Amino acid sequence: MLGVPCGGGAVMGSVSIAMATLNGARYLEVQLHSIAAQSRTPDELVVCDDGSTDETVNLIERFARTAPFPIRIARNSERLGYKRNFIKAANLCRGELIAFCDQDDVWAQNKLQRIISAFKDPEVLFAFHNATVVDARRSPVGQTFARTTATLYSPLDLPPWTIIPGFSQVFRRSLLRYSHLHDQSVDVYCPSEVMPHDQWFLFLASVLGTAAYLPERLAQYRQHRANSSGWLPSRPLAYAFHSVTHARYYARSASAAVENRLSLLAHMRQHSAGTEADRISSAVEHYLSVQRYAELRNRLYESKSLRRRVQSIVSLVKARAYTHRRANFGLSNLVLDMCVGLPLGPAFRKP
Repeated sequence: MLGVPCGGGAVMGSVSIAMATLNGARYLEVQLHSIAAQSRTPDELVVCDDGSTDETVNLIERFARTAPFPIRIARNSERLGYKRNFIKAANLCRGELIAFCDQDDVWAQNKLQRIISAFKDPEVLFAFHNATVVDARRSPVGQTFARTTATLYSPLDLPPWTIIPGFSQVFRRSLLRYSHLHDQSVDVYCPSEVMPHDQWFLFLASVLGTAAYLPERLAQYRQHRANSSGWLPSRPLAYAFHSVTHARYYARSASAAVENRLSLLAHMRQHSAGTEADRISSAVEHYLSVQRYAELRNRLYESKSLRRRVQSIVSLVKARAYTHRRANFGLSNLVLDMCVGLPLGPAFRKP
């Protein structure tokens, strides 16, 4: 039995899986079987296919005939891209809790059972877990997070630049009420695009409630050449070179993203009340502070004046913008700004 009904047609305690697919037949079958083998089976699997031309849909349809839970398949009439496709899949889900699922990973048998235990705390809106990063042949190459202890993050504790892969996320369906604003969002790393689904729900949850982290590796996060997005490759020299040549671009992107989040919060505040309205107001104050830091850092890479660049660095350090847990540009960016931004400023014009 699922339990008692809750708001929005969902069922209390029910769990939906939202999967976005596109030509994933090569790895999909293994992932589907790992879902079927869950110690706590989902109450439904919702698949949004973005125009696959391989056997993806046929595989899902065959799997649906014997799966121990309902499966619904939506075939997009036009390609949405993975970001909007995942958002669509989430909005089609009926469960109280929604778990994102990539088409090419492999879940540990206790993944759902373990992650949904975090929601016993009513303040938790969002939970995520660690995972083993594997290559195309499922040989381990790393892990997604270094933190080894379970952690609860209060509203706004996670810096705006935090990356949490979607496959490791589960969230309450209450966050779906802001889905109409997603098309107005800006990707913090690519401001010409909307936020990825994982960045979007992390943003909402970090404003409105508590996020829970589980250190257990509850999935194998497969990396291969066809990934739409993924884990940063373990090539430190290549990554360092990219960071240097794109430093100006990412400083500008961060500034644009913070401005966008303030705009989103203004829209959210118009449709909120009570505790939620208070938290959104607190988030506005927080992002106004972060906006100042982001503008100072952007000035560092845009200004031709060495004096102004020195002033920017001094202001950022005094404000603890590199170390304060809620802004936290990070010590690596401090080194980058001191070694690249301060002496060179706008010299790097990539991309």
